[in-house]
Amino acid sequence: MSPSPHNSCLTARLLTVFVVIFGLTSAVSLRAQRFVDRGFITNPLFNSPTDAEMDGPQFLPGGAAFGELFYSFNDTVQAWSQRLMYTAELLRFSPDQSLSFNTNLEFVADPNNSINFNPRAIWFEENVLYTQRQDGWLWQLGYNHRCKHDLDNLTQNVQRGLIYGSVSGRLIVTAGDTPRPDLAAALRTDVYTLLADDRIPGIAEEAGLDFEQLAASLAFSAHWHGGGGSIGFYARTRSSLNFFGKDPGFSDRLGSIAHARWSGDIEAGLEIRGASLMHIGARLEHFHDAEINPVPGEQTVFSIGIRIFSPDGFL
Repeated sequence: MSPSPHNSCLTARLLTVFVVIFGLTSAVSLRAQRFVDRGFITNPLFNSPTDAEMDGPQFLPGGAAFGELFYSFNDTVQAWSQRLMYTAELLRFSPDQSLSFNTNLEFVADPNNSINFNPRAIWFEENVLYTQRQDGWLWQLGYNHRCKHDLDNLTQNVQRGLIYGSVSGRLIVTAGDTPRPDLAAALRTDVYTLLADDRIPGIAEEAGLDFEQLAASLAFSAHWHGGGGSIGFYARTRSSLNFFGKDPGFSDRLGSIAHARWSGDIEAGLEIRGASLMHIGARLEHFHDAEINPVPGEQTVFSIGIRIFSPDGFL
């Protein structure tokens, strides 16, 4: 069966967005920071009712869960990485409009104790997200609160606490069958509002870039899955830029962009399909600042893992 003109047009849009963003992020040496939901699309409209199925707005119509565990064999800072996410749809205004609340966390442990599992850090992330479908695109607007805290670091006398809240916007384009598209891409931007970067020992305060100078970020992600039946394949990639001002303070950092930083990842593997989806795959991820040690430092991590999630809310 030949592809429809509609899907061909959407595929062309996706390829155009990918080429533009990949070119921008590859042309310069740039790096970025860590979101719990980095690289994934949260969207309750992936499973949207029709007008005929809705008799006015719906309150708390559904939710979706996500969990993953990845392990790196040769990493001494974040050998274990676990992410848990949940999106609760608060209000479905229409088949094309939704308001949701999302709560996410990421946990990291290193292998440096007798059981090869030493908890190091945890990130919390909460956001309220409005989603709208319009003219073949989806767009989202929301507010995100994020914070990072250390675990079991007292004996090392080191600490780094982070807060980075932001107003966020996202544009999503998909191609293929619904409710879960075969191919999707998202362009996301964040403007930062509430920031803190506290470090112990004090000498670490002067090292690297300070998150209190974080002004804005731009991120691109792409997702694909294929193969028929209950077992197939998936692949995904992400590229993200952060922009830092010369000085802290909302207007100062937005008006004086001095630095840009990049992070990104690529992942592929098997997809096992049922009422939920299971991914078994390998991931290569680069962090400019892993946010674990008080002194910022670059880190590239290769890991393998498993993920189980609901297709109704995540891609």
